[in-house]
Amino acid sequence: MKLNRLTIRYLAVTSICLILLSATGCEPETKTDPKQERLYAAKNMELQKQIESLKTQHEEALKAKQSEIDSCVKQRDVFKKQLDEQALQMFENTVLTDLLRENKSLKDENEKLKADMQK
Repeated sequence: MKLNRLTIRYLAVTSICLILLSATGCEPETKTDPKQERLYAAKNMELQKQIESLKTQHEEALKAKQSEIDSCVKQRDVFKKQLDEQALQMFENTVLTDLLRENKSLKDENEKLKADMQK
């Protein structure tokens, strides 16, 4: 297969154009201003300091909340222990009172039965 001259020229021109486009790049050339760069750098440093400050504040707030939670847990445990003791005491008092009443009634009945037997 023979290529005619026009096709060869077309391929050569297209190849050269592609090489030139890839060498120059598609992005426009941007010139950076040193003042602008320093301004951006200063702004970035300021933002980094703000971020660190916020991190520190959040860590302190978390520690305070954790301390508060620990205090509440201890207080809850004390209240629970007191409540358990009160409940046990109330149960003992109730059961003991009932047992003492029943014991007294049984003693009375026993005395009555003894008196009836002696008659």
